Amino acid sequence: MLLFADVGIDDAVALIYALLHPRIRVLGVVASFGNTPRKLLLIVPWQSCNLLHR
Repeated sequence: MLLFADVGIDDAVALIYALLHPRIRVLGVVASFGNTPRKLLLIVPWQSCNLLHR
């Protein structure tokens, strides 16, 4: 799965859910900015993946 998101708090939760789901394989995250400041676009997915050791 490719996740297209602005990676705000709701999308971070969706990313974590997808990473933990046994039948979903996350291939990548396409971060675009909408409600999230541009400087946080890479930090949130990076921290979510590191938190889950992915």
